[in-house]
Amino acid sequence: MVLFLSNEDMEQIEGLETAAITDLIERAYGELGEGSAASPPRCRLTAPLPDGSATYWFNIIMGAVPSMQTMALRFDSTFFRLIDVEGLTRKVRAGDFVGLVLLF
Repeated sequence: MVLFLSNEDMEQIEGLETAAITDLIERAYGELGEGSAASPPRCRLTAPLPDGSATYWFNIIMGAVPSMQTMALRFDSTFFRLIDVEGLTRKVRAGDFVGLVLLF
């Protein structure tokens, strides 16, 4: 069964206690440190646009906590460009950002 939740849907969810969420995250990171959970490095694809105006960016981030019977896959896509701000180079989005999280 697939359940699609939009940003607006997520904002309406009630009953998510910060302490409970923090405890679960702490447990997941503990298991990651023990080696029973997994979170490989993100995979990032970048490709400059032919006209040089921006660079396409696609990320894949995944992790699994088997004791919680949970695996998540996040992927997102956007364009960015590099700009100079007071002598420092900054990366800024050059268009819409699209991201999805699949929770298994």
